[in-house]
Amino acid sequence: MKRLLLLSLLVIVFVPAMAQNNNGTISGKVLETSGSAVSFATMVLLNSDSVMVKADYTRDDGAFSFANIPSGSYRVQLRSIQFEPYISKIFELGSGENLKLPTITAKTAVTQLENVQVTAARPLVEVQPDKTVFNVENSVNATGNDALELLRKAPGVIVDNNDNVILQGKSGVRIYIDGKPTQLRGEDLVAMLRSMRSEDMESIEIITNPSAKYDAEGNAGIINLKLKRDKNLGLNATLTAGYDIGIHDRYNGGINFNYRNKKKNVFGSYNHYDNGGENNVDLEKQLNGFFLDQRSKIIWKNKGNNFRFGSDYFINKKHVLGFVVNGTISERKTTNTSTTPIGSLNTGIVDQILQADNVRNFSTDNFGANINYQFKGEKGTSINVDADYGYYWNTGGTYQPNVYTDPTGEVVELERIFSDDQLTRIDIKTFKVDYERPLGKGKLSAGIKWSDVETQNNFDFFSVEGDVKTRDIDRSSDFNYREKVAAAYATYFTKLSEKVTFSGGVRMEHTDSDGRLESDKVNQNDRVAQTYTDLFPSGGFTYQLNKMNKFALNYSRRIDRPSYQDLNPFEFKLDELTFQQGNPFLSPQYTHSFQLSHTYKYRLNTQLSFSATNNFFAQVVDTTGQKGSLLKQQNIADAKNYGLNISYPFDVNKWWSVYGNFNLFHATYDANIEGVRINLDATTYNIFVQNNFVLPSNFRVELSGWYNSPSIWGGTFLTERMWSMSFGVRKSIWKDRGQIRFQIADIFRTQEWEGRSDYGGLVVNGNGGNDSRRFKFGFTYRIGNQEVKAARKRKTGLEAEKNRIKEN
Repeated sequence: MKRLLLLSLLVIVFVPAMAQNNNGTISGKVLETSGSAVSFATMVLLNSDSVMVKADYTRDDGAFSFANIPSGSYRVQLRSIQFEPYISKIFELGSGENLKLPTITAKTAVTQLENVQVTAARPLVEVQPDKTVFNVENSVNATGNDALELLRKAPGVIVDNNDNVILQGKSGVRIYIDGKPTQLRGEDLVAMLRSMRSEDMESIEIITNPSAKYDAEGNAGIINLKLKRDKNLGLNATLTAGYDIGIHDRYNGGINFNYRNKKKNVFGSYNHYDNGGENNVDLEKQLNGFFLDQRSKIIWKNKGNNFRFGSDYFINKKHVLGFVVNGTISERKTTNTSTTPIGSLNTGIVDQILQADNVRNFSTDNFGANINYQFKGEKGTSINVDADYGYYWNTGGTYQPNVYTDPTGEVVELERIFSDDQLTRIDIKTFKVDYERPLGKGKLSAGIKWSDVETQNNFDFFSVEGDVKTRDIDRSSDFNYREKVAAAYATYFTKLSEKVTFSGGVRMEHTDSDGRLESDKVNQNDRVAQTYTDLFPSGGFTYQLNKMNKFALNYSRRIDRPSYQDLNPFEFKLDELTFQQGNPFLSPQYTHSFQLSHTYKYRLNTQLSFSATNNFFAQVVDTTGQKGSLLKQQNIADAKNYGLNISYPFDVNKWWSVYGNFNLFHATYDANIEGVRINLDATTYNIFVQNNFVLPSNFRVELSGWYNSPSIWGGTFLTERMWSMSFGVRKSIWKDRGQIRFQIADIFRTQEWEGRSDYGGLVVNGNGGNDSRRFKFGFTYRIGNQEVKAARKRKTGLEAEKNRIKEN
């Protein structure tokens, strides 16, 4: 099967590109005096006049290679702050020759760092005026992980037990890839991050105070994952497969390819996944003199396919025209089995039991298309234009029986069965233009963006008796929402002196939204229209005190608009007494953020941060009726967050390296919800430690763990501590074209949560967990030319709006 797939790919794409030439290859290896491989060192190929021809990095085993080199006289040079300078003697490369150079021995530099010119290799952590850059390609600690695990190592970043990414104590993080906002949320985003290999990563940009160039969405900031750029022409492809088992099995597999010549670039990918899992949720609720002990087991099954295809046409050196289409087609089924004993708090005796088996079936189609034009003129002038269209279509329904029995559970006292049909369609259109040019001693950036989002939500609620479904006009309705945002920005970056740099700018966004609720029932609030204009300033300074110490100070103002589904006022029942409801009256929340950073010796990184959020919105548990509880989004509070982050990588010896990250945050919430005052504050800390071991026979072993102290979730829920440990091993095979991986996640199955909420007469004590202890197996195989130039890195205008779409 593998040979057939390879042959098909060769016939379709590879054969037209196989133009023969007489160029050759120069390869070699760099080792330390101890015999250990020198990884991620810069290798430069020079001609006989010492002019650079190409540059490369040494791989994990110290190997490097320069392909497609014409015959002639050359020499190679090693550049690294860790080793003494090295340059080879001149050698000759014949026509079509594959020349293997003698092994280069790198000697550890003995010169003090103050006297070394840092020109070739970048430090592990760089502090810039508007961001912190974590150069993972220069870190051996980064190999053998996926993108989600890499985020655990980044300064100020936490990945919690549900794989939510938290930056400086805040969860409103926007994930970008090569400057392009990702369209996925929730489990789909996690699956994508886990499919990305650390070996393909160049750096992680942590932008806690984004400049005005970025969309103002996201109170916690932006994390941009930058992929490595390959160097030569040709074709390559990567096959991936994965399987992991816990209580339920999960499978995934896919292929991606990239072909490039001097005039065009064609790229694409296809992935299939079939995942299952379960969650356990226990809620002990007290309200109006009753107790309800709800025990739920939620089993979910999610399978689907996602694809991406695009092409760039290089008209000439200045003009590029391209397009991209991508999409996801998926199905999800969720079964929630719930048992709730109900009784009086005075007697403590169970009076009746509610048994509910809630089944939800949904299918989702997600599609996006982009046309892009790019102009790069002389002296750094550039213009980038994007036009986008996308849609999100989610259809399905719920069947929800409620059976009340006597305390024995055998005699049925009452039965009520409900069902619903739901349709959500979201259409997104965007257009944006970005312009850059040198100005004075710096660089000016400016741009405009327009977006138009229309959402259609149809909800039909039914009472079921036997085979007869009766539509409930009091609960059935249609909610249609339209939002237009027009934005413009300008930023300026300059070097004020040899030690001080500055960047600053402002973004203006004008929002016009209109929500309409249509139903057979008369509603007082059947229309919610808002129009508002905001300015979002941002700026930062860096100060290079000396070669050992660098400081940065940043500020930004950000906005978080509610997700489109959170504005939908429909009711979603877990059982007859527990349901969730959207809120069309949600207002955006605004955040002011400040950050002071210090980097010592390019390794030890310390950050102090402060943020203040107005109109903080979160999910609040409230009462409804005599025994019911309601989960609803509300603007509840003004929140403040004080943070300290320290990260430090170090080597115990040549085969054992350690990375440590410590986060300390103090959060305060001052809420007034319908006259009920809630004042919560908590000091929270998080510790992450990863140990990496390099063993003989090309094995790499990892042992990592994290601990989260008690904290506040959603502004109203006090949670207890959590921790976890994981073990993994990786081995490269078939001359590094293949890779096999094995991991045990959550070895001791300690990723379980516990918390308490007391609001509006409702007391909730809850705990739960999921299918977190898993045995994971993975395989990757690369075929074709592994030195292919990657697809052009460009972002579109559509994805920021898609980030507000929640996945079911």
